Amino acid sequence: MANGMAKAPIKGLFQVTPDGQLPIVREGDRLRPFDAYRRPFRPVGASGAPIISILVNDVGISETLGASVLKDLPPEISVAITPYATAPDQWMNRAREAGHEVWLKLPVESADYPLSDPGPQTLLINAIEKQNFNKLYWALSRGTGYVGVVTGREPAFIKSLNDMRPMINDIYHRGLGFVDGDIQPTDVPRTMAVGMDAPYASTNLWIDHTLTPDAIAAALTSLERTAANNGTAIGFVNTNPLTLKALAEWAPTLQKKGLVLAPLSAATRMAK
Repeated sequence: MANGMAKAPIKGLFQVTPDGQLPIVREGDRLRPFDAYRRPFRPVGASGAPIISILVNDVGISETLGASVLKDLPPEISVAITPYATAPDQWMNRAREAGHEVWLKLPVESADYPLSDPGPQTLLINAIEKQNFNKLYWALSRGTGYVGVVTGREPAFIKSLNDMRPMINDIYHRGLGFVDGDIQPTDVPRTMAVGMDAPYASTNLWIDHTLTPDAIAAALTSLERTAANNGTAIGFVNTNPLTLKALAEWAPTLQKKGLVLAPLSAATRMAK
């Protein structure tokens, strides 16, 4: 692709199964989907300026809003395609052609489930493990070209260690990154990542948790401070017009602040 990202699917990075094409690490050179499909990023300056990574969640539910994300936001902003989208593989291709790094939104049981229901393919606490694996593989088979999976806000499933461990282990073994949507995550996925040399991170902030212009502006300012202090910061947002407008206006202001907008994989690779 002209934007520096490889065209998907890449030979050897998937296996054909009854569930569909599932990502794998390529035999021979051990190339991971995370490395093959990420958007290239080069740190600015000798030591690298602080970076901010933004992920827009659930792209593909609305054609209008999804098209706005791809058209109006800088390509350095990453997107998470919902597996429930109509033709999620086409959304992944569209996003990558527009220069956006693609992640997959994994439906998992949330803290307020079933009041907040991520849909019929939700990975559930205390479910039969095979049932959760079937749901995981359904989601992973919905397209190619994504670098990893992310969760929504307050993903209770990820804190249920017996339920979470085999799923996260499988995700890492497939060469995918994992970014936890919980701002107060359990240490276990990170510890697993360290042991397996796998890409991991967690979000610092849900920018539009309070959906007002002032609250979004304050959250973006807070994210800038986190990046300046820590060298990196990750912000998650939902797909809604107010947030998309705020991001489009905010992104061009970062350079003069000494901050760099980077794809989510850049912050994920830096996570320890």
